[in-house]
Amino acid sequence: LFYTGRAQLRGGPGSSRATFARLASRHPGSRWAGDAVFLLADLDEDAGRGAAARAGYREVVERHPASPGAGQAAARLGAALM
Repeated sequence: LFYTGRAQLRGGPGSSRATFARLASRHPGSRWAGDAVFLLADLDEDAGRGAAARAGYREVVERHPASPGAGQAAARLGAALM
């Protein structure tokens, strides 16, 4: 699902958003779940949904601290608080 979502990003965020959300909800323990949540937060940020983006970044930091995007999510949360 993660790679499907990444490929769908080329066509726009609509279908990739649904794929990443499905991955995060159906497979929360997957090694790709944190990346999916991070990309959902990134899509929210791009769409101007700041509160949703911050919630997503917070979820990455709290629930997926070992994921590759956890450091960047923490940095974006910090920047949002400044």
